Amino acid sequence: MRKGFILLMAFSLVYILIAPSATFAGGSANCVTLYSKPDGKGSHKRVCGNRDDLSKIGWDNKTRSIKVEDVTIYLYFDKKYKNYYVGGQPHYSFNVEPGISSFKFNTMEA
Repeated sequence: MRKGFILLMAFSLVYILIAPSATFAGGSANCVTLYSKPDGKGSHKRVCGNRDDLSKIGWDNKTRSIKVEDVTIYLYFDKKYKNYYVGGQPHYSFNVEPGISSFKFNTMEA
């Protein structure tokens, strides 16, 4: 019984350490949905939290449109937030030029 409790506590601690901070933000998530085609079409992936390298999730240079949720986003053509491209406002969808490799949120709004 004690081993089970210790295992559960260890798992909970690991989850808290690796979960996106938006998970605990009281419903206000820093998330976007990335689409492989313009106008919110094609395959898609909902992503929460800043991403300094979209190749880590298989979306480097793949995004063609974005749906922003609750916070402003900044898009970059290169990894590690280099070569700024454009910003997107909360609750807004828009098409993007091919080549997005990283993005981050304006967390001052959250």
